[in-house]
Amino acid sequence: MAAAKGPRAANGAESFDYLIVGAGSAGCVLANRLSADANTRVGLIEAGPSDKRLLVRIPAAVAAAIGDPAIGWGYKSVPQRHLNNRRIPLPRGRVLGGCSSINGMAYFRGHPRDFDEWAEAGASGWSYEDVLPYFRRAENNETWPESRYHGSGGPMNVLDIRQPNPLVARFLEATSSLGFARCEDFNGPDPEGFGCRQATIRRGRRESMVTAYVDPIAHRQNLAIYTESLVTEIVIDDCGQAQFAGRYGGGGDSALQWRADHGIDRGTGGQAAGGGLGLPGSVGAKREVALPAEAVFG
Repeated sequence: MAAAKGPRAANGAESFDYLIVGAGSAGCVLANRLSADANTRVGLIEAGPSDKRLLVRIPAAVAAAIGDPAIGWGYKSVPQRHLNNRRIPLPRGRVLGGCSSINGMAYFRGHPRDFDEWAEAGASGWSYEDVLPYFRRAENNETWPESRYHGSGGPMNVLDIRQPNPLVARFLEATSSLGFARCEDFNGPDPEGFGCRQATIRRGRRESMVTAYVDPIAHRQNLAIYTESLVTEIVIDDCGQAQFAGRYGGGGDSALQWRADHGIDRGTGGQAAGGGLGLPGSVGAKREVALPAEAVFG
């Protein structure tokens, strides 16, 4: 658990302008962007441990990372009656970086048509052309640095698998012989067909959202990172300030308190619903908010 870098409130709680509950992919990006303002105090809270472990960093260890109970939530489906009532594992990262620290490192953005359909359905600002600049901004694509669909110099390194399994070439030959289309770039304008995927890897190591967005700025004095710290309660007072309660389980089980003066982000993932809080997946009065891509990616 990081040492606190924010002042204490009157009740002893660590005080921040913004608290991010869950250091998964979204939480890591938010920690980077919000703490860019040196006058903004940001706390990033993760229930799991640090990502500094071999199973996380070595790409070839991905199967072991996904199955490691020390860095996963251990979710399973309900019994599946068409699968002899087996419960299917649903891997979700419980570690700094969340699922980006245990996933298969496959880089897929989604089909351009999906974004266009969102815009057509009323999500203004979410068409493919609207979001493409932000995808490019995030990338340092070693293979396609000059492509209009990719970026260079961004925080997240993306590359082609340099030594794919020889069976991949045989498989692609077979698909071509059957008349199926080849796809050279699954993050281009027409990502349909068969081909080799790209991966989020940097210098032979996994590129997670921690290595891309948090490690380069972890020295910031206005950013505090808490690991093995589970938020169990959020209370919002009449002034709109949020009081957090939780516990630190690293080598013990001590109580923790935080306060957010301006904002909360619950970056705890969709499958978790309450995000480990034991609470519904929302805070405050229910209302629908449609944000443009610029407000999310900035």
